[in-house]
Amino acid sequence: MKKITSTIRNYSLGFVLLGCIGSMSCTREADFDMEGTGTDGVAFSATIGQASRRGDNAWTGGELVGMKVRNETKTYFVSDATGAMGTDDEPYTWTAESGSYELHAWSPLTAESISLVDQSDADKMFACDLVDCKTTVNAQAVQLTFKHKMTRVWYELQQATDYTEDEKKNAVISYFGYANVKYTEGAIEKEGEPNAEISTRKIDDIHGEAFLVPGEMWDKPLIKVVIAGDTYIYTPKHSVQTDEERQTGVLKEGYNQRYYLKVSKKGLEVTMEDEPAW
Repeated sequence: MKKITSTIRNYSLGFVLLGCIGSMSCTREADFDMEGTGTDGVAFSATIGQASRRGDNAWTGGELVGMKVRNETKTYFVSDATGAMGTDDEPYTWTAESGSYELHAWSPLTAESISLVDQSDADKMFACDLVDCKTTVNAQAVQLTFKHKMTRVWYELQQATDYTEDEKKNAVISYFGYANVKYTEGAIEKEGEPNAEISTRKIDDIHGEAFLVPGEMWDKPLIKVVIAGDTYIYTPKHSVQTDEERQTGVLKEGYNQRYYLKVSKKGLEVTMEDEPAW
């Protein structure tokens, strides 16, 4: 197997199509070369439940995955676009006689701080998507279904009253949140305060998105719109009935939160919808 030596890679984890959710899986079971691993080595494969990621519905290959059983941690890697996984460590094993055991997996696997500030393109944005999985190993082949730990925020600039169409198209929308985190054994460790400006990946003239650390942003700046030299900042407040009803100041783990923006010389109006398990 190819040895993976870097501590942080391009963490593109592949799409799992909604039509494949349920008893069917879009990712076949791993069939990586078991030579030299022993006949009891577990063949792992990886997918993400209800994911929405780039990569032509597949993993890129080379993503590092931490795997922990009890107090023993090993480094695995996604070997190719199918989600098959391999390791240069002694692999985890299983036999019917040994019984089942609990496993915790997470990706990316890195001891370094992960910067969230620049998410201006797909590679930079999806490097900020942190995932983990807890499962039971009770067979020779095990599929790991990862869940998202971050909040995926998306915007639509619906209206730009008092501005031209070109000014609307050239508007720059960003979010505020934590600039850096560490991701240790599937747990997000926040660094500093959630006041850093986070650039977004622009999808088209009026849509964009980014990943933010889950948590409450009440009375803290959350969204910034710069249009034709004017700057508007949205701060969710408990005292605003619509904010409270829609919980616009709460970033939920594993949710896709859609913010709809209307801007005019009078200010910035924001509404939000969310959906779990994206």
